[in-house]
Amino acid sequence: PFLSLEDQETIRSSLRRLTPANPVAEVENQIRTPNGEYRWLAWLNYGFFDDQGRLRELQAVGRDITRRKKAEEALQESELRFRMYTEGSLVGVSVIQDERLVYVNPVFAQIFGYSPQELMAGMHVLGLIHSDDRELIRQKINERLSGIPPEHYSFKGLKKDGSLVRCEFLGRLVEYQGRPAILGSILDVTQRWQAEE
Repeated sequence: PFLSLEDQETIRSSLRRLTPANPVAEVENQIRTPNGEYRWLAWLNYGFFDDQGRLRELQAVGRDITRRKKAEEALQESELRFRMYTEGSLVGVSVIQDERLVYVNPVFAQIFGYSPQELMAGMHVLGLIHSDDRELIRQKINERLSGIPPEHYSFKGLKKDGSLVRCEFLGRLVEYQGRPAILGSILDVTQRWQAEE
């Protein structure tokens, strides 16, 4: 068979849901070609019904989406490798987009006294910065986004409890979900800073 039993049932189920009020169904499935190659197809199915609401005709248009599926799989694998690397990192890692934290690893969250989920719930990055250094951070974000090469710098941060944390940061311009973002690594250098004072 060119279709797996599971895909055959998915297609049947999709077609059974066609009604005069909802005559269109979209389905994606994998097929095995006669030469043994596997391809992904996206189908747009349109049902034509008579006056009594019985399905009389079905038209289906399919297109090959194998490239898209392979790109999605590659992206998922890349994201998994990134998470495996960052989740086990000894330094804090973040992705900043539109001045918001869209990804942080556990070490980053720990530095500021939050959970990763709290920070990734749309927190503005400047909410973690002491008022003395907010303009510096805004400037550094703009520099990265305009293509100026990454540089290492220090700033004063604010923990969830309001206490001060000294940080060193290195960020670089990346593309995240098709848009510019800053991938950064951060160290808590509070103890070193206190020892030097």
